Order: sequence, then structure tokens, then C-alpha cells
Amino acid sequence: MSELLALATDVAHEAGAGLREAFSRLGDGGLAIHAKSTPTDLVSEADVATEQRIRARLEAARPDDAIMGEEGEPSREEVVAELVLFIRETLRELGEQRATGFLKKFYGWYLGRGRFPRPFKQELVQLTTLDEVEQRLFAAAPGARFVLERLQDELPQGEEVLLDLPISIYGGG
Repeated sequence: MSELLALATDVAHEAGAGLREAFSRLGDGGLAIHAKSTPTDLVSEADVATEQRIRARLEAARPDDAIMGEEGEPSREEVVAELVLFIRETLRELGEQRATGFLKKFYGWYLGRGRFPRPFKQELVQLTTLDEVEQRLFAAAPGARFVLERLQDELPQGEEVLLDLPISIYGGG
């Protein structure tokens, strides 16, 4: 058995055992379940805890790999991939000169979601081109390239791509 398959098998067995134990309490009211984005989009405390355990095991064993989750906070790789998409779309719409200043307002918001240290935002703001920003982001989270490819594959094809962006806080969306 390969090392990667062995890791995946071990992590899956651990996760399954934890979920079996947690969901055995469902009838007793011992498992909290709540809505995420809509009343039909449910998540249990066991789902969140299991994702956290899986993520911790995989990050410890394979620190350079990107991990995309559904229940918890986004990984650094996910945050960087989203920010790079945002940068590229904004650049396409506004052009380099207008996009550069506009985008600097959003670095802190995105980077806060990825738990990057404050000095990292200041470092990005000091860079003069968006290519430099993108290169620095990928250096900080190398696995983000894989996540970005997956996100790009999921985007609708066509002239206009609508991204879920925080534009409305500046009255633009």
C-alpha cells in the first residue's frame, strides 16, 4: 500500500469512528445541528469537528498539499486562491492602474480569513504590481495553485463571470 493511500485509509477510519460515535447521540439530543447558509444547508458539530481532525492530520503529514473543506474556516490555500481570482477579475474589469489601488483595500479582509499575520498584508500593499502580489501569495501558500485550478474549472464559461466578492461594502456590487 502506498504511503498516501495508507494515510488516507487511516484518516478515513478515524473520521468514521468519530462520526459513528457522535451520531449515536443524535436521538438523545446530544448532537448540535444548525443551518449554515440556508435552512436546508445543515451542519452538525460532529461534521465540523471531523473536518478539523482530518485537516490537522493531513496538514501534519503533508504540509505542502492544499486542502479544501466544506464545514470549517477556509484554509490559507483557499483564501489565496479566492484572492487571486478576485485580483484577476478586477484587473480584467478595471485595468492595472485602477485595479492596483482598489485591490489594496481588500487584502486585509481576505488575509484575515486565512489567518495570515498583519505584516503580510503590509508587505502586499508595498508591492508595485499585481503580478508581484500574486507571486508572493503563491509563495506563502504553494498549494493554492491547485485550489485555484479547481476553482477556475468550476467557474461558468462566457464573457462575464460573477464572483462572490465583497464589492458591495464600497457600493460597487
